Amino acid sequence: MADPPCCTRPPKRGRPSEGEPPLSAPEQLYAEVAARVEGLTVPAQRKEFVELLRGLVEYYSCCGAEQDQHEGAPSRKSGMATLERIQREIRASVPPDGLAPGERICFPPVGQFQDCTEVNTAHVDSFLYGDEDLVDHMCEEGKLSRHYCCSPLCGYSREVRPLQFISHSFSTVQLQFVFTEALRGVELSEKTVVDVGSRLGAVLYYGALMTPTKALVGVELNPFFVNLQRRMVKKHKLEPRVSVVEADVFSESGMAVLATADVVILNNVFEWFTAEDPQRCFERVRQALRPGTRVVANPSLEVSLSTSSRKDFAALRLKKVSVEHPRTPGLGPEDEEPCEEFEAVQGIHCYVAL
Repeated sequence: MADPPCCTRPPKRGRPSEGEPPLSAPEQLYAEVAARVEGLTVPAQRKEFVELLRGLVEYYSCCGAEQDQHEGAPSRKSGMATLERIQREIRASVPPDGLAPGERICFPPVGQFQDCTEVNTAHVDSFLYGDEDLVDHMCEEGKLSRHYCCSPLCGYSREVRPLQFISHSFSTVQLQFVFTEALRGVELSEKTVVDVGSRLGAVLYYGALMTPTKALVGVELNPFFVNLQRRMVKKHKLEPRVSVVEADVFSESGMAVLATADVVILNNVFEWFTAEDPQRCFERVRQALRPGTRVVANPSLEVSLSTSSRKDFAALRLKKVSVEHPRTPGLGPEDEEPCEEFEAVQGIHCYVAL
């Protein structure tokens, strides 16, 4: 079969002639692979092989990068390359809102999200679509809108307002802040991190690929998300450091997992998915924690408790840990509007169990 006009066939590397230097180990491997590819006569098989090879090249092209300062931790470039592959794969299997089929959202009646409704709110997962270009692309394709019609004559009115975008996952920027700033000074190579309501698994993947964290456990009730996370963990060989427990966090098995935690992550975990009083939710989580356990919360526990009828932070027996948040809202001295990265991490706070 003739090559397409835009393609140049790669050079063959056969056995060297007498007097020629022997093939290097990479050249020998190349020759073996090239010979096997020639044997793939079915176009679909070649296409599948090329896709697999592309991912392999992408991974190993990053492996020469400087290793993380922690022994045994992956290099940042190779870790980020794998993280981006996971994001692409999940984007292909879940909708932009990052919600499971049939998942029910409880819009908070009070607090910072009390103005959110089904009409004026769009759920866009920040882990999958943290890049503004991806959001723009969805808008251009008609998969997402930035505005909603606020007139009873919707479809015949120009009275529109901006949608409020809500995410139930950390973005990559937020994940970096959690592990480098909110947990600054914590020796993660000796710690177990538990993510309550792990959903797509963003905390688990980032922690395994970008940090030396000893163990990461996701506690997730929804079978759809459990299966998705386990599939990603197995495919990208994140076991045994990463595991997912299918359980209600308040069940016996869920509380048992919390009891093993050195760090607990709470990201919007009770604001949108239960009508139970947040004070009661956090108190039940606190009952399982050992003294010294760190709790990273977004939004802050103070903000979450502001929607409770009790608002008793002292009852949680937690001490707030100082976290250095960015003080410059813009990217430069002339910036007037806060940059997205600045706003994204302001709600992330850390506590320690007394």
